[in-house]
Amino acid sequence: MALIAAEVIDGMYGQIADSVPARLDRAGAREWVTVASACTGADGRVSDWSCPPFSQGIYRLTLGSANYFASLGMSTAFPEIQVTFRAASDTSRCHVKVVLSPYSYSAHITVVPDTAAPGDS
Repeated sequence: MALIAAEVIDGMYGQIADSVPARLDRAGAREWVTVASACTGADGRVSDWSCPPFSQGIYRLTLGSANYFASLGMSTAFPEIQVTFRAASDTSRCHVKVVLSPYSYSAHITVVPDTAAPGDS
């Protein structure tokens, strides 16, 4: 099973972004299918999506940045931020990091293939 984690950092204040709504969709044959949704925790991360295991495929992470900035009494040019990426295998580990500000954002994805030999645990 592929592991997918998301991390959101507030680039304006240089701190983690807590309580950012996150939705994870998987590309289907003709449309996107929502597979999980959650909010970032006190550490700015979503690592437990509480859903079936992920498999190889193309995914789209959508972050509700408007909700986050509204909680700070601010508006943003990007009400949602979407990052599309590929889980190359069923054993990939994907870490999607997004730094957001009211008028810009940056995304970085680290994909780590499973290097364990068969039978290792």
